[in-house]
Amino acid sequence: DKDKQQVILIRDYMGVRPLYYTHDNDEFFAFASEVKALICLNEVPNSVYKKKLGAFLSWPSDLRPYSKDTFYEDVFSVSPATTLVFDIGLKQLTERCYWKPDVAQFKHLYSEQDFAQAFQKAFKKAVNRRVFSDYEIASHLSGGLDSSSVSVLAQEKLKEEGRSLHTIHYVPLNESVDERAYAEVLLKGNDFIHKEIPPAQNYNYAASECHILIDKPDTLTVPLGLYRFEEAQYLSFNGCRTLLTGHDGDTVVDSGTAYVNAFFDEGNFKDYKLNLGKYLDTKEYSNQYPVWNKLSIAQKVRLFGLRKFKSEAKTFFRRRQFLALSKLAIKMTRFHLISWMAFIGDSLQSVWRTSNSSLIEPTFFEPYELESYLNTEETLKKRDLSYLTNSQLSHFRRVCSAGMTESNETYNVLGAHYGFDVAHPFLDKELIELCLAIPERYKFSEGKGRGTLRLAMKGLLPEKIRNRTSKAEFSSVMTDGLKRMRPSALDRIKAYGYNKILDMDGLSRAAKRLDSKDRNSTKKLQRAYLMSNWLAVQQQKN
Repeated sequence: DKDKQQVILIRDYMGVRPLYYTHDNDEFFAFASEVKALICLNEVPNSVYKKKLGAFLSWPSDLRPYSKDTFYEDVFSVSPATTLVFDIGLKQLTERCYWKPDVAQFKHLYSEQDFAQAFQKAFKKAVNRRVFSDYEIASHLSGGLDSSSVSVLAQEKLKEEGRSLHTIHYVPLNESVDERAYAEVLLKGNDFIHKEIPPAQNYNYAASECHILIDKPDTLTVPLGLYRFEEAQYLSFNGCRTLLTGHDGDTVVDSGTAYVNAFFDEGNFKDYKLNLGKYLDTKEYSNQYPVWNKLSIAQKVRLFGLRKFKSEAKTFFRRRQFLALSKLAIKMTRFHLISWMAFIGDSLQSVWRTSNSSLIEPTFFEPYELESYLNTEETLKKRDLSYLTNSQLSHFRRVCSAGMTESNETYNVLGAHYGFDVAHPFLDKELIELCLAIPERYKFSEGKGRGTLRLAMKGLLPEKIRNRTSKAEFSSVMTDGLKRMRPSALDRIKAYGYNKILDMDGLSRAAKRLDSKDRNSTKKLQRAYLMSNWLAVQQQKN
């Protein structure tokens, strides 16, 4: 704005397209769609931000809040749904969030069928917006509910124009997550141009190539990197400029677990137990619990009842409400939601894991330094969301989490490098707002979860896929990959001197536990390896 002497940056509402900036109030302001463009400037130190590394190694979940800090000093990210204004005269930065989800627009909907019809209409519109192109269109097709739904609707639209959809299936290394049988069900009734992409065999090379492009360590690096090059070759050869995904339908549509938790919050443990049993009866958790398929429903309920109790206990301890915690334990025991023997054993195991959980060399940070930084990482921009119910607010936070935004950024940068746009129909603004408005009981759907999507796709998807409740657990793929590169990963960490950052004894213990399918160890080693690989790439580039 030349009249006001202001530079105005606006980022899309879901952070699909990255936008970075750097500034010195007395000297300059610069912005770019990739970090590497900014660290080339003489005014910007090409230095890794130490606290961000510590945070990366400490994050317990991808559902953490998004932070505008990047892995480089003095380089920041514009947050999703944010307008950032730099006033040249005042030398001042101001930020404003422009998106407050409008759930009131759906207040006229009441029945489950009403919401299903509205969902189908909004979902078709979301897909159609993203296939509006003269070039060829491709879509991921895993065989799951999300990618199958996107592919069917995209093909329906393209067929009206006498065109066909290219579909891409990633062939896993691990047979336990092979979903080709489901994909083939959908292929039988559609004229897709289908391509199976085998994984690259060299995990180290795949991760390094991704790290050169995305300017950060990222947990998507290895799975995407294994398929990205051959996928890009196929898309380029066939003239595809748009790649549709099913990302992240699980989070946007939601499984309605808030419906179950509401009974717990009301103290109605009878209905909580009943509906938790319905939910667990349709779920597959054998990768987390190897004996899962041998457990009865009652045993599964006690297992998850214990998880719920531990989660509640943290809040009670923080508030020093020990009497209330004791009463809760007694009530949950009475309804057979927990057993004291399991509780004691699990508590001892948790204490042992906590004492062995840190990946960070103690001398890398001052004792208070990292904890202070983690507590001040930014959440959603301060905005009035008091009009949302508790379940809607919780759902919206998951949709806007750091894991979601960072995945969007990685998809975008990798796609842009190879010349195609990665489009996510489930991240459509209108669709997200509708999903926030859907009552939890309709999402829960007697334990199946994601009921509104299933009902909306009736007659469009084969029943085997529409009613599918299982989901491939890709943590086993990561475990197998880490086993393959276990020796080289640890050697690389030592070779580049990252033992000054990482606790090598803790890493060695985590590496040994990979054989026991310990998910906690897998996640720890994955982050440590990706961080060391990314830092090695930075040294080589410099």
